[in-house]
Amino acid sequence: MTVAAPILPPEPGALDLPEEVREGLLATWAAWWEPLRADLRANPPTMDSFDERLAIARFARGLVPLLETYGVALRPLLRDGFARLFEQLEELVNNEEKQTPTIRRLALKHVARAIEVLGDLYEAANAFAPPRLPVEEAAQLLPDADATLARLLDPPSLALLRLELYAFVAFDLVREEPLEEFLAWARKAHSAARCAAPFVATLSAYARAVPGELSGDITVPTATFDHLLYLGENSPSPSDKLRQLLSRGTS
Repeated sequence: MTVAAPILPPEPGALDLPEEVREGLLATWAAWWEPLRADLRANPPTMDSFDERLAIARFARGLVPLLETYGVALRPLLRDGFARLFEQLEELVNNEEKQTPTIRRLALKHVARAIEVLGDLYEAANAFAPPRLPVEEAAQLLPDADATLARLLDPPSLALLRLELYAFVAFDLVREEPLEEFLAWARKAHSAARCAAPFVATLSAYARAVPGELSGDITVPTATFDHLLYLGENSPSPSDKLRQLLSRGTS
């Protein structure tokens, strides 16, 4: 089962939203995301384990209804949101370069890379996404249990949702202690970005290959059209070689 990753930046409340939308989003976000993040921090899943699949399924099942409620307001702002997050992380790396341990600077770059790939995923998906995302329909199709969805996730869905989940946790820990926990999740986010990058590259190539407007009309040169018309009215008889092949098949 392919689940199109519901793509959000790890800090949607920082987007330039109307006050009433932001308040509702932050309340919904905190009620869903904070318990999930706490469980993940208490029991970090091993990559490619079934526990990880369960965590990713729980993450996906929480994102879909959130987008169903706030997607219309969020979608126009996501491009700038990803760009701003990436700039913030790069600025953080530059500002901390002298006084920060090398291992922390490397971890910040790992998180920045994960956000960059996540932004590339958004750009590729947005290139051919319909104006109205069928989030409500997707929510109705999701299985009722995390374990059921976990078993149905195919490799692209697993890789893209893992990237988003690990990037979210790592981004939240950028300014928190202990350092060792942030380093561990930064490595997870970086590994997730490496696993997702081939799928994102394929999606990007597909998005570039799709023309902006598709025409239902097939156009051919005049001479080709005349030849096709002639063949339609004067169908050629089978060649001797074709007759021999057909007779062998019936003998």
